[in-house]
Amino acid sequence: MRIKRIGVDAQLVALNLTADGAMDVPNSPQLVAWYDFTGKPGLGGNAVFSGHVDWRNYGPAVFWRLKELVPGDGIDVVLTDGTLINYRVTAAWSYPVQELQMSEILAQTSAESLTLITCTGQFAGGEYTDRLVLRAIRTGIVRASTGR
Repeated sequence: MRIKRIGVDAQLVALNLTADGAMDVPNSPQLVAWYDFTGKPGLGGNAVFSGHVDWRNYGPAVFWRLKELVPGDGIDVVLTDGTLINYRVTAAWSYPVQELQMSEILAQTSAESLTLITCTGQFAGGEYTDRLVLRAIRTGIVRASTGR
């Protein structure tokens, strides 16, 4: 995943749910998780990704500056075959954790979209109080095999 405006150039890792049904999280401050039970970039639907905002004894992590993105900013996803998929941010929301409606965040969308999630708010009791959610829609695709 590349987000030029905020300096992200991160490796993706496919994750799923934990044994207790929660979304698993990347095991490194610089990885971005793609949830393989959501849409696959380039094939339609809503592809959901998450990354850490910071990391103990490390500092700012991959999505540290995600809150700086605004509608119109670009996000690129590079698939394993080299295909480049371009997205543009359309909206951003911040929710208190207890009000987070994961069914809405994970829901399929009519337009191919990308949803990014990270922590935000106050850090209290070892957890952040809120979640930042960004939505972006696909604006272009460059297939590796054709170069177009």
